[in-house]
Amino acid sequence: MPPCYCGRGIITKCGVIQQLAAPQQIYNKPSNLYVVGFIGSPAMNFLSGQLVINGEEVTFQTKGGTSVSLKGYEASTALSQGGESVLGVRPEHIQIHKEPIPGVTVPATVEIDEPMGADSLLWLKLEQQALSVRIDADLNCQEGTNYHLEFNIPKSSIFRKDTEERI
Repeated sequence: MPPCYCGRGIITKCGVIQQLAAPQQIYNKPSNLYVVGFIGSPAMNFLSGQLVINGEEVTFQTKGGTSVSLKGYEASTALSQGGESVLGVRPEHIQIHKEPIPGVTVPATVEIDEPMGADSLLWLKLEQQALSVRIDADLNCQEGTNYHLEFNIPKSSIFRKDTEERI
């Protein structure tokens, strides 16, 4: 937990303030990739790709070509097409489904089911990228099983890869 100043946390890097906000604001809308690591465990998942804008529809396209709709995302700055980006999603903001939901879910394969008491941490592969998902321990997901992931986009973050700043 970062130091608090009047109910707000302050994250600094080499003496430069990165974000000064309430802890929940830092958790929900980290200002950059550096800040992400200070609140939340397990760590946020990161997918590399780029933004694609087609009329009113904005999607995040992974390097492997998987598209994720960004409907509901509240951008800090204007979204623009192209350029490398990073989609950040916390493990507790991903739901798993047995069947695909067109335009909503993306396919992934279970690598490890790590029981942690009431919850399990499920490690999956989406293309060549590893993701962790917090699930109910009673779900008992088997290694090698294919699932479809639904990201809670309003609770996700998109960062520019070059500046590491939240978009």
